Amino acid sequence: MNSAAAKDSQADLDALKASLEKAKAEFEAAKKAAEDAAENKEKADQAKAEADQNAADAAQRVQDAIGSMNDTGNAGDDIIADSGAGDNGATITIEDVAVPLASGPVSRGEFLDYLWRHEGSPEAGAPTFADVPAGHEFAPAIGWAQASGLVSGYGDGTFQPDELITVSAARAVLDSFARVFGGNAVDAAGLSSLSGEDDEAVLNCDEVLAEFFGEENAPAQGDEAA
Repeated sequence: MNSAAAKDSQADLDALKASLEKAKAEFEAAKKAAEDAAENKEKADQAKAEADQNAADAAQRVQDAIGSMNDTGNAGDDIIADSGAGDNGATITIEDVAVPLASGPVSRGEFLDYLWRHEGSPEAGAPTFADVPAGHEFAPAIGWAQASGLVSGYGDGTFQPDELITVSAARAVLDSFARVFGGNAVDAAGLSSLSGEDDEAVLNCDEVLAEFFGEENAPAQGDEAA
């Protein structure tokens, strides 16, 4: 082999070696990229699983809270000691029991639902308000309140049952209740527990209704009424 041929062979070997080194580097880079992608996917899958679990936990807490509110706010007739009010002016009393209503703000529909249950859940026609379908949770109570003259709704034909009841709305409903059913209910204007601006939500509905029905003002056992 002459020197020229030897030089060509060496050049070819060097080129081949360089190609192999380049291919090896590209392979290592591809391998590293694949490993990084797999690691990132694992982290992403783990993050998604954690997010799904957190969402499920949050949804369960919401359901538990709703169930707790319903259990408190929609207690049955067995909680009411005596609900003998009516057009004949029979006395309304609550004897040594807590008012079965959530202590925080409640909706307009739930407020009426308490009064309806207090009266023994009487039957009534469906409400005619545009935003209270027959299947609404508080439709029976709202229909009873409308038929009894406790509420008349807004000028646009709605009642907005899911809005929080305000001070002015609660006062109007209780005034109407006392006028229609009579009994020992306290005049709403004299309720010390019903305070705040007219458009503010009532934050202590349980206390307001306890005072309204005379629970707070009832004489202690063994004492004579003044």
